[in-house]
Amino acid sequence: MMAWAQHLSAFCVLVTHFFTVRPQTNEVTVTLQPDWSVIYRGEKVTVRCQIQGGDTQWTYEWSTTSSNKPPSDSEYIINRATESDTGDYSCRGRKVHSATRWSQAKRLTVSGKFGSLIHSDNVSTDFK
Repeated sequence: MMAWAQHLSAFCVLVTHFFTVRPQTNEVTVTLQPDWSVIYRGEKVTVRCQIQGGDTQWTYEWSTTSSNKPPSDSEYIINRATESDTGDYSCRGRKVHSATRWSQAKRLTVSGKFGSLIHSDNVSTDFK
């Protein structure tokens, strides 16, 4: 009976090991493009989750304090930023039986005030 208990114990350890979600040691970072301290309403910004080293084929999981939920992709493209996109963004990668640690949060601030950039297509280059 003792040998049976030892085999059962070893089997339970193996099953527990197989089904436990283990944190990977891959470094995870969130980046913004453009990486400015303030994004103005209406501008395009990309929030990107980057996982360094080793594996590919991650499913991406996002955590944010903004009122918008990013998709489960590595990139969250905001074509026309609004104040509701303001928040802290962090991410991690998941696989069936493993996950990375959460990244440090990256702050995105969207201002309702427009910047002072003026664009005109009617600029004359004919200087006299």
